[in-house]
Amino acid sequence: MYHSASRRGTRTTLFVNHLNTKAAKHEMDAELKKAFGRFGSLEHVELLVDDAGISRGFAFVKLRDPRAAERAKAELDGTRLGSMQSGGSGIQVRWSLDTATLFVGDLSPSVTSDVLKEALSQFGNVVDCRIETDPPELGGASKLYGFVEFSKRSVAAKVQQMLSDNLFILSNSPRPVRVEFALDAHVDDREGEPVVSGLVEPPPHFARPGSLEFDMALKWREVGLAQKAEEDRLVELHRQEREVLRLEQAAVYREELAKFESLERAGAARGNASVQVANGGKGGGAGPHPKRARQR
Repeated sequence: MYHSASRRGTRTTLFVNHLNTKAAKHEMDAELKKAFGRFGSLEHVELLVDDAGISRGFAFVKLRDPRAAERAKAELDGTRLGSMQSGGSGIQVRWSLDTATLFVGDLSPSVTSDVLKEALSQFGNVVDCRIETDPPELGGASKLYGFVEFSKRSVAAKVQQMLSDNLFILSNSPRPVRVEFALDAHVDDREGEPVVSGLVEPPPHFARPGSLEFDMALKWREVGLAQKAEEDRLVELHRQEREVLRLEQAAVYREELAKFESLERAGAARGNASVQVANGGKGGGAGPHPKRARQR
């Protein structure tokens, strides 16, 4: 259910993000219907709002024809459409994996599917819950994210808002979980497509050095390598930031523990002193009896 490859070609529901959070709901509904309706018949358009009726910045748009949905995604993703988008950036259009399924990230390695299901079941009926893991031959370790499907989209929307507006923690780590609507975004629809349609499909071959094909293939490789290098840089940067935060957290915990232990020791010392004073007031052997001292 969560793999994009099995759903490709039959997808009709789009997740539209980076929408204006200040425009009135009826205005946004009209803008969305106008923008996406020109590609084909719409089954429904739903702008998600908070309890006060204010736009949360994203919507679900479902078209009846999968090909119309593909065209809408290709043409509208990243575009600016009147007052629809927030800020100066264009809207973001992605395939919706499931309107009732949430992606839950930033999990602790100790969080299992059962733990995640139990934690989120308090907010609504959970139909399915799964933590993504490495293959068994690679150890089967958690990938630190999972998917939770609720019985209703309205429940999923409420849970997503609640856990995004608050810091929800699942383990002894203070790192809050990240909750978003699950997107079928693992496949680039245009990845690997020919630049010019209608050309004869060649057999597998090596690009000939000095040819136009070779030059373009080299540029594609350079783009891929640059992207990989940037991803690696960001991964390392985030790793360093997490390590700094982890060390800071450990230092704060040690300091707080030291304060607590110091207070405990001080309290114990005061308690011992009070006992000694009480014993001394009862004549518990603190010096000779006054009468006997005068007799001597």
